[in-house]
Amino acid sequence: MEDERNKNVYHDHNDCSDGLRIKAGHKQQVTANRRHCDECVKKA
Repeated sequence: MEDERNKNVYHDHNDCSDGLRIKAGHKQQVTANRRHCDECVKKA
């Protein structure tokens, strides 16, 4: 089951563990007005 806190966010750090778990077919190159994931915010 997908973690609800990361359902409507985007990832822009190559070392984000949550972002790395996204399957290739589900990755998108747009932010779609979503906020950064919590881990990406910490890495900024």
